[in-house]
Amino acid sequence: MANAVRWGILSTADINRKVIPGAHASPKVELVAVASRDQARADEYAKTWKIERAYGSYEALLADPEIEAVYISLPNTMHCDWSIKALEAGKHVLCEKPLSRHTGEVEAAFDAADRAGRLLSEAFMYRHNPQTKRAKQLVDEGTIGELRLVRAAFGYSLYDEDNIRLRPDVEAVRASSAASPRRHTARRGSGRPGPTGSSRARSASPVT
Repeated sequence: MANAVRWGILSTADINRKVIPGAHASPKVELVAVASRDQARADEYAKTWKIERAYGSYEALLADPEIEAVYISLPNTMHCDWSIKALEAGKHVLCEKPLSRHTGEVEAAFDAADRAGRLLSEAFMYRHNPQTKRAKQLVDEGTIGELRLVRAAFGYSLYDEDNIRLRPDVEAVRASSAASPRRHTARRGSGRPGPTGSSRARSASPVT
Protein backbone atom coordinates (compact mmCIF):
# COMPACT_ATOMS: atom_id res chain seq x y z
CA MET A 1 0.00 0.00 0.00
CA ALA A 2 1.20 3.47 -0.80
CA ASN A 3 2.10 5.84 2.01
CA ALA A 4 -0.80 7.56 3.74
CA VAL A 5 -1.70 11.00 2.42
CA ARG A 6 -0.96 13.78 4.90
CA TRP A 7 -4.08 15.93 5.40
CA GLY A 8 -4.94 19.25 6.98
CA ILE A 9 -8.37 20.70 7.75
CA LEU A 10 -9.30 24.31 7.08
CA SER A 11 -11.70 25.38 9.85
CA THR A 12 -13.06 23.86 13.04
CA ALA A 13 -16.60 23.49 11.71
CA ASP A 14 -19.03 21.13 13.40
CA ILE A 15 -19.19 18.87 10.34
CA ASN A 16 -15.56 17.89 10.95
CA ARG A 17 -16.71 15.58 13.74
CA LYS A 18 -18.20 13.31 11.08
CA VAL A 19 -14.95 13.21 9.13
CA ILE A 20 -12.17 13.07 11.71
CA PRO A 21 -12.92 9.65 13.28
CA GLY A 22 -12.82 7.99 9.88
CA ALA A 23 -9.65 9.86 8.96
CA HIS A 24 -7.93 8.66 12.14
CA ALA A 25 -9.09 5.11 11.50
CA SER A 26 -7.99 4.92 7.86
CA PRO A 27 -4.54 3.58 6.97
CA LYS A 28 -4.70 5.79 3.87
CA VAL A 29 -4.98 9.04 5.84
CA GLU A 30 -2.61 10.82 8.18
CA LEU A 31 -4.46 13.79 9.65
CA VAL A 32 -1.66 16.10 10.75
CA ALA A 33 -3.05 19.64 11.02
CA VAL A 34 -6.05 21.87 11.58
CA ALA A 35 -6.39 25.62 11.10
CA SER A 36 -8.62 28.25 12.65
CA ARG A 37 -8.62 32.02 12.47
CA ASP A 38 -7.78 31.96 16.18
CA GLN A 39 -4.66 30.21 17.49
CA ALA A 40 -6.15 29.38 20.89
CA ARG A 41 -9.16 27.78 19.26
CA ALA A 42 -6.95 25.81 16.89
CA ASP A 43 -4.81 24.61 19.81
CA GLU A 44 -7.82 23.44 21.81
CA TYR A 45 -9.39 21.77 18.79
CA ALA A 46 -6.18 19.93 17.91
CA LYS A 47 -5.85 18.73 21.50
CA THR A 48 -9.46 17.51 21.60
CA TRP A 49 -9.21 15.62 18.33
CA LYS A 50 -5.60 14.45 18.74
CA ILE A 51 -4.27 16.36 15.74
CA GLU A 52 -0.54 17.04 15.75
CA ARG A 53 -0.37 20.61 14.44
CA ALA A 54 -2.57 23.65 15.04
CA TYR A 55 -2.43 26.81 12.96
CA GLY A 56 -3.92 30.20 13.80
CA SER A 57 -4.60 31.05 10.17
CA TYR A 58 -5.60 29.18 7.05
CA GLU A 59 -2.62 30.62 5.20
CA ALA A 60 -0.21 29.11 7.74
CA LEU A 61 -1.60 25.63 7.19
CA LEU A 62 -1.34 25.98 3.42
CA ALA A 63 2.29 27.05 3.83
CA ASP A 64 3.17 23.76 5.56
CA PRO A 65 5.16 21.83 2.93
CA GLU A 66 4.42 18.46 4.54
CA ILE A 67 0.66 18.71 4.05
CA GLU A 68 -0.37 17.10 0.78
CA ALA A 69 -4.14 17.57 0.83
CA VAL A 70 -6.75 19.65 2.63
CA TYR A 71 -10.38 19.20 3.57
CA ILE A 72 -12.26 22.51 3.39
CA SER A 73 -15.31 22.81 5.65
CA LEU A 74 -15.58 26.60 5.68
CA PRO A 75 -18.87 28.47 5.10
CA ASN A 76 -20.26 27.97 1.60
CA THR A 77 -19.26 31.37 0.25
CA MET A 78 -15.60 30.66 1.09
CA HIS A 79 -15.38 27.29 -0.61
CA CYS A 80 -14.11 28.27 -4.04
CA ASP A 81 -11.74 31.01 -2.88
CA TRP A 82 -9.96 28.75 -0.43
CA SER A 83 -10.03 25.77 -2.77
CA ILE A 84 -8.16 27.88 -5.31
CA LYS A 85 -5.70 29.13 -2.68
CA ALA A 86 -5.04 25.57 -1.53
CA LEU A 87 -4.56 24.32 -5.09
CA GLU A 88 -2.18 27.16 -5.84
CA ALA A 89 -0.26 26.17 -2.69
CA GLY A 90 0.21 22.73 -4.19
CA LYS A 91 -2.42 20.86 -2.16
CA HIS A 92 -5.04 18.43 -3.33
CA VAL A 93 -8.50 19.56 -2.20
CA LEU A 94 -11.60 17.86 -0.88
CA CYS A 95 -14.15 20.65 -0.50
CA GLU A 96 -17.37 20.28 1.42
CA LYS A 97 -20.51 20.63 -0.65
CA PRO A 98 -21.62 22.78 -2.25
CA LEU A 99 -18.46 23.87 -3.98
CA SER A 100 -20.54 26.81 -5.19
CA ARG A 101 -23.95 27.63 -6.60
CA HIS A 102 -22.24 29.70 -9.29
CA THR A 103 -20.92 27.95 -12.39
CA GLY A 104 -18.20 30.52 -13.03
CA GLU A 105 -16.71 30.02 -9.59
CA VAL A 106 -16.68 26.26 -10.01
CA GLU A 107 -15.01 26.50 -13.42
CA ALA A 108 -12.37 28.84 -11.96
CA ALA A 109 -11.63 26.33 -9.22
CA PHE A 110 -11.23 23.45 -11.65
CA ASP A 111 -9.09 25.66 -13.89
CA ALA A 112 -6.83 26.22 -10.88
CA ALA A 113 -6.68 22.46 -10.29
CA ASP A 114 -5.67 21.90 -13.91
CA ARG A 115 -2.95 24.52 -13.71
CA ALA A 116 -1.61 23.12 -10.46
CA GLY A 117 -1.83 19.49 -11.52
CA ARG A 118 -3.78 18.70 -8.36
CA LEU A 119 -7.08 16.97 -7.64
CA LEU A 120 -10.18 18.93 -6.67
CA SER A 121 -13.24 17.02 -5.50
CA GLU A 122 -16.58 18.03 -4.00
CA ALA A 123 -17.51 15.99 -0.92
CA PHE A 124 -20.38 13.90 -2.24
CA MET A 125 -19.72 10.89 -0.03
CA TYR A 126 -22.62 8.88 -1.47
CA ARG A 127 -20.70 8.46 -4.72
CA HIS A 128 -18.27 6.10 -3.00
CA ASN A 129 -20.94 3.91 -1.39
CA PRO A 130 -21.23 0.41 -2.91
CA GLN A 131 -25.02 0.84 -2.93
CA THR A 132 -24.64 3.81 -5.27
CA LYS A 133 -22.43 1.88 -7.65
CA ARG A 134 -24.91 -0.99 -7.71
CA ALA A 135 -27.91 1.29 -8.22
CA LYS A 136 -26.26 2.99 -11.20
CA GLN A 137 -25.35 -0.41 -12.62
CA LEU A 138 -28.99 -1.49 -12.45
CA VAL A 139 -30.05 1.68 -14.26
CA ASP A 140 -27.34 1.38 -16.92
CA GLU A 141 -28.18 -2.26 -17.59
CA GLY A 142 -31.87 -1.50 -17.94
CA THR A 143 -32.72 -3.85 -15.09
CA ILE A 144 -35.42 -1.53 -13.78
CA GLY A 145 -36.61 -0.59 -17.24
CA GLU A 146 -36.45 2.78 -18.93
CA LEU A 147 -35.67 5.59 -16.49
CA ARG A 148 -38.28 8.26 -17.15
CA LEU A 149 -38.47 10.24 -13.92
CA VAL A 150 -36.27 10.88 -10.89
CA ARG A 151 -38.02 12.42 -7.92
CA ALA A 152 -36.17 13.25 -4.69
CA ALA A 153 -37.19 14.84 -1.41
CA PHE A 154 -35.29 15.88 1.67
CA GLY A 155 -36.27 17.65 4.87
CA TYR A 156 -35.29 18.18 8.47
CA SER A 157 -36.17 20.44 11.38
CA LEU A 158 -34.03 23.46 12.21
CA TYR A 159 -35.51 25.94 14.65
CA ASP A 160 -32.47 27.98 15.66
CA GLU A 161 -32.88 31.21 13.70
CA ASP A 162 -29.26 32.15 14.37
CA ASN A 163 -27.89 28.94 12.86
CA ILE A 164 -25.40 29.66 10.08
CA ARG A 165 -27.29 27.24 7.84
CA LEU A 166 -30.15 29.74 7.66
CA ARG A 167 -28.05 32.76 6.75
CA PRO A 168 -28.54 33.83 3.13
CA ASP A 169 -25.35 35.93 3.23
CA VAL A 170 -23.34 32.69 3.34
CA GLU A 171 -25.62 30.87 0.88
CA ALA A 172 -27.62 28.91 3.39
CA VAL A 173 -27.76 25.14 3.43
CA ARG A 174 -31.46 25.05 2.67
CA ALA A 175 -30.74 26.52 -0.75
CA SER A 176 -27.57 24.65 -1.58
CA SER A 177 -25.91 22.08 0.69
CA ALA A 178 -29.11 20.21 1.46
CA ALA A 179 -30.41 20.30 -2.08
CA SER A 180 -27.23 19.65 -4.02
CA PRO A 181 -26.90 15.91 -3.24
CA ARG A 182 -30.46 15.30 -4.46
CA ARG A 183 -29.84 17.17 -7.72
CA HIS A 184 -26.48 15.51 -8.13
CA THR A 185 -27.85 12.01 -7.58
CA ALA A 186 -30.68 12.57 -10.04
CA ARG A 187 -28.37 13.91 -12.72
CA ARG A 188 -25.76 11.21 -12.29
CA GLY A 189 -28.29 8.40 -12.10
CA SER A 190 -30.04 9.57 -15.25
CA GLY A 191 -26.81 10.18 -17.14
CA ARG A 192 -27.78 13.83 -17.58
CA PRO A 193 -25.32 15.94 -15.53
CA GLY A 194 -27.05 19.24 -16.29
CA PRO A 195 -25.61 22.68 -16.98
CA THR A 196 -23.43 22.84 -13.85
CA GLY A 197 -22.01 19.32 -14.16
CA SER A 198 -18.78 19.84 -16.07
CA SER A 199 -16.89 16.78 -17.24
CA ARG A 200 -13.99 17.71 -15.03
CA ALA A 201 -16.23 17.91 -11.98
CA ARG A 202 -17.71 14.52 -12.75
CA SER A 203 -14.38 12.85 -13.33
CA ALA A 204 -12.81 14.31 -10.20
CA SER A 205 -14.49 11.81 -7.87
CA PRO A 206 -15.66 8.72 -9.77
CA VAL A 207 -17.77 6.01 -8.24
CA THR A 208 -15.33 3.24 -7.35
